[in-house]
Amino acid sequence: MRRQYWILFACAVPVYFAVAAWLSFAAGPALVEPDVRGERHELIRPFIPFNSTFAMTSVDPWFGDLADVPGQFDASSPIILYEDDRPLGPAHSTPHSDISTLGHGRFSHWKGNFSTFVFSSSDNTDPRTNGRTYWAVKPPIAKGSGVVPDVSGEKYLLKRPFARFGKSSFAVVAKDEWFADSADTPGQFDATSPVMIYEDGKPLGPAHSTPHDQIGSLGHGRFSHWKGTDNSIFVFSSSDNSDPETNGRDYWVVRPPVKRSGIVSDVRGEEHPPK
Repeated sequence: MRRQYWILFACAVPVYFAVAAWLSFAAGPALVEPDVRGERHELIRPFIPFNSTFAMTSVDPWFGDLADVPGQFDASSPIILYEDDRPLGPAHSTPHSDISTLGHGRFSHWKGNFSTFVFSSSDNTDPRTNGRTYWAVKPPIAKGSGVVPDVSGEKYLLKRPFARFGKSSFAVVAKDEWFADSADTPGQFDATSPVMIYEDGKPLGPAHSTPHDQIGSLGHGRFSHWKGTDNSIFVFSSSDNSDPETNGRDYWVVRPPVKRSGIVSDVRGEEHPPK
């Protein structure tokens, strides 16, 4: 009798592990979360292929108000996609064909009738079957210093969270809600925007930095004020290449007073903290 038990046990063990393996596969990928702060949600499955086996789309029911707007020069979404605990990027990848042809983590957060994520896996494996989880994370809003630049002109505090510019750790993008009429025009030799960006009380620069990849690769205060179809943005870097999202400083945009007949208005600009 004892021998029969051992035979049954020996037969049951491989069956048990086979069933366990099948259940694990059927349950989907292992749940690995990014070890970062902020509001997070696992991307909704099933993913829909986006013209390739490694690029997918997934609906976004959480962050639609932050998504980039099609048809505009808009790269303001602060949402970061993670593959397990690894951030993907570059973000704001356009044209979208780059996501499906090049992949390797490129993604976009896109607004239409509803908002979606178009993304690719880090190694161009199939996100539906590679055993990884994909997350959308909205970084927490950091606090600044409260220091206001002591200069004349119309000034506004840039709102956090900022959107990451590519894979740079020190260059970010912020929406311009005030000075679109002054922004430089893409596709033209245009460096006319008078708007300055201040880090606390310190002016950044050089302004009109193009190509924009120099802001993300060299940084040290380089910035650009750029016009889209219906909106404009600021692409800027911190003075010391620290992360503008978390370095504890405030970033202000200032349009100097207009010179008229050789006379400059001496009226101090209003301070406009974010609403």
